[in-house]
Amino acid sequence: MLAMREKRTTSQDPVWCARWSNLRNNYHWHEETEIVYCQSGSALVFIENKEICIRERESVFIPSEQIHKVESSEGAIVITVLIDGELASDVTDLTPKLEKLTQYHDIATYYEIIKSEQIEIGRA
Repeated sequence: MLAMREKRTTSQDPVWCARWSNLRNNYHWHEETEIVYCQSGSALVFIENKEICIRERESVFIPSEQIHKVESSEGAIVITVLIDGELASDVTDLTPKLEKLTQYHDIATYYEIIKSEQIEIGRA
């Protein structure tokens, strides 16, 4: 499977997030850990050889350096949160990963934080 390395150049913040309408990207990987949250509609998230369908108010956690892509349904709104590897290292070193992550905040809390920032909708 071919996948390109994605490197952020727009921000050096340890946490970066964006809201996307009709998100469809190619297989890629990056050093950051990622949370993909479906605000409305649905999306297929492909991680390595697994396919995960997320619907409204559901999310998926993607560990650092995992090959993945997202294909959202027509009109879906998807929020992506990239977390710097150093910041996320205590999370990604533990198994299961999502249980450790939710000890800090549940996904709904992350969503409320993102929503309160009034992030501009990006177009993929």
